[in-house]
Amino acid sequence: MENSPGIKRQIEENDFIEVKKQKTEIDMETKSPDMLLNNGGTIPQIQFGTYKMKGDECYKGVLSALRQGYRGLDTASVYSNEKECGKAIMDSGIPREQIYIQTKLWRSFTGKGKNGKPLCDAELRKSLRNLGTSYIDLWLMHWPGPGRHLNYPPVRMGMSRPKQLIPGNEDKMVPLDWKLELRLETYGHMCKHVARKMGFK
Repeated sequence: MENSPGIKRQIEENDFIEVKKQKTEIDMETKSPDMLLNNGGTIPQIQFGTYKMKGDECYKGVLSALRQGYRGLDTASVYSNEKECGKAIMDSGIPREQIYIQTKLWRSFTGKGKNGKPLCDAELRKSLRNLGTSYIDLWLMHWPGPGRHLNYPPVRMGMSRPKQLIPGNEDKMVPLDWKLELRLETYGHMCKHVARKMGFK
């Protein structure tokens, strides 16, 4: 005896739910390929970027990316979305050691403060707290090169263009003494955290 329309519809719905469940399980097991580094470590070849993503959009985007198989996340303190990334990582249920997290030190926090201590130390602690983790896998200096930064128009307009301060960006300005020596000094300050339990590996 043929199934009634109601039973047939229920069977189709159950099949759809089962297929969707299988697809989710496959996606969760899918992992982007890794690239071997000179130090023996690995880094995902494909990472999920979060530039310009804010609030709930960032949280949902990162959570979805992790569920689709991304295991590398790129964020930055100046993106103001590390908290959302951290919450998505926690809610994903994926073990921390299976996710490669990279964030960046904004270059306003290079060199030493008035107390003589490296400015990057407090920024690292802040990023760790926001991300909800005890370590990060890669810590970069954001825009380490000379020239372009958020307070001036893009470089393509010429280095001789008038300097224009963007309101609200005062705390993002490049240090006045933005020399190679300052950047190298900051890299030294950042490197002291390598392989520490509280820091980055």
